[in-house]
Amino acid sequence: MLLTLAMVFGMSMTSFAAPAATAKITVKNLTANDNTTLKVYKVVGFDEENSDWTIESWAQNHATNTNHVVNIDWEALKSVNPLPTPVQEISVPANSTTYTIDGLEIGAYMIIATGDHTTYNVMGEAPYGYDANNLIVPAAKTINAKSSAYQLTKTLVNGDQIFV
Repeated sequence: MLLTLAMVFGMSMTSFAAPAATAKITVKNLTANDNTTLKVYKVVGFDEENSDWTIESWAQNHATNTNHVVNIDWEALKSVNPLPTPVQEISVPANSTTYTIDGLEIGAYMIIATGDHTTYNVMGEAPYGYDANNLIVPAAKTINAKSSAYQLTKTLVNGDQIFV
């Protein structure tokens, strides 16, 4: 399956706001009480001086930048071996089904979520937007985690057919 993320600039824009590490990505629909870990990998950055996207070296075989439009093959990207060190690795609190990843720069990020019993699809998001002057700025984005499998184990504890 090929998933793409398009990042487009208006060709008439000549100046951009300074990228600051204030962008956020909120991941929703995580499985509660599953010891979920989120690993966040930077795939694309923003080169303010050249007003263009830059693909991280580890991702260059699975992403392209053509005329300021970046396409990313997320499924292929998650299979890179070895993956680089994540920019953040988070243990989601036990009862949480939502987690906000703070302190990100403008760019695109791959998020790999793993739980004890849940297998998630790879996620990708780009936390940026435009201000009133059409300058690129950090933004808060939300992505929904989608599980592709959930393992449920039931154990018979007594003759009364009670499962725990």
